[in-house]
Amino acid sequence: MMLTNLVDDLTALLAAETQELRREDIDTTLFIYSLLADYRIRAEELEIKLEAELEENMPWIKGDSTHLRRVFDNLVSNAFKFTPAYGQITLRLKSIGDDVQIEVEDSGEGIPEDKIERIFERFYQIEGGSTRRHKGTGLGLTLVKEIVEAHRGTINVRSKIGQGTTFSILIPGFRPK
Repeated sequence: MMLTNLVDDLTALLAAETQELRREDIDTTLFIYSLLADYRIRAEELEIKLEAELEENMPWIKGDSTHLRRVFDNLVSNAFKFTPAYGQITLRLKSIGDDVQIEVEDSGEGIPEDKIERIFERFYQIEGGSTRRHKGTGLGLTLVKEIVEAHRGTINVRSKIGQGTTFSILIPGFRPK
């Protein structure tokens, strides 16, 4: 299973790096609602509160919905991994002009300040070797960054130990006619 995940991640990474992504018009509000529907079951199983703060009349984005789905699957999966029971994960959707900002915030462990710059490196994991508590290939956040940048977007992270982490993505958008 780990090998299959590694091959899938490497294939997606190559597609993002070469920008071989489909471009379709994506209704960002419907996109986030579909993600929330899928994540709610997992949140209930883990006893984590899943919240949404969605602006209305959002711009759309032009992009590859499969790859963008992978971005949020990785971010929310990490939030589930590092947020304890009775914690909270919030997905935010808002417009900044015609651009779309999507945030994934958790109330989890947080990332040490001296590690934040490295989390997007290939195969880097904060927990190393025999002390690792969580599975993964070390490519999830690398893939997230590559896909966001292939959509001409940016990703930023803020984190405080013991308080949680927020990943903020900004992608160029447009108003549908």
